[in-house]
Amino acid sequence: MSAKTYIVPHDFSNVADSAAFHALKMARQTGASIILLHIVKNKNAIPSASENFKAAIKRLNLKVGDPKVKATVKIGNIFEDIAKTALENNSRLIIMGTHGAKGMQKVFGSFALKVITSCTVPFMIVQENVKPNKITKIVAPINLSKESLQIIGAVSNLAMAFDAEIHVLGTKFTDQIQKSKMKNRIQVVRNEFTMKKVRSTFKLMDSSKSFTNHVLDYSNEIDADMISIAHYSEKIIAQLDNFTQNIITNKKQTPVLIIKGIEATVGSF
Repeated sequence: MSAKTYIVPHDFSNVADSAAFHALKMARQTGASIILLHIVKNKNAIPSASENFKAAIKRLNLKVGDPKVKATVKIGNIFEDIAKTALENNSRLIIMGTHGAKGMQKVFGSFALKVITSCTVPFMIVQENVKPNKITKIVAPINLSKESLQIIGAVSNLAMAFDAEIHVLGTKFTDQIQKSKMKNRIQVVRNEFTMKKVRSTFKLMDSSKSFTNHVLDYSNEIDADMISIAHYSEKIIAQLDNFTQNIITNKKQTPVLIIKGIEATVGSF
């Protein structure tokens, strides 16, 4: 397998710098290289972007022995070429910043979510001015759908890379059929973690409360370093998935690991 590579879409903003710092901290632990990627509409914008990248790399304050950081400028659009670049470089992870849902984005979905649904590589989403922390506690919510389990492979690999503990959240049901299904889902996850020797905690949440609120409240309670989810939707417009949107733009600004469900590919970190 090729060397680990992390892609960081970069628009020279503070939030893009936050994503780059997260990538650098993770790459220092895993030995991955980093590609900073900026997409332009035409070749006339390339010289300016290249100059901006010099300043962006300088802000990283790279030291001797740090991971390799490469800056790339491509002509295209973010909804196609981020995914294309990640696949061309066999990237294990795309680390992207988001300003959160603002204005009309609250209705139509953040740009981050639109990019995620165009790509099969796992994403890590970070918000502006969030300092990279050591990844020790990861919250992973699952539900009765098989699709929600698709995050488990990615998050277990992440936990192995950083020696983190995963907190799996499910729903406590009274209906026997639903209760049995949830039990089976949890057993599948337990088996995965046991095989990979991943430390884990399992907790069932009362179904009388919004599952989104449960996830966010629990993450705040344990001071989680990351929330991990699979994004999938049966709706015609996937960007209207409120659960995913609310997790990505959580008020505490906890980073989110997310993969596109159904056809996502899972690598190691």
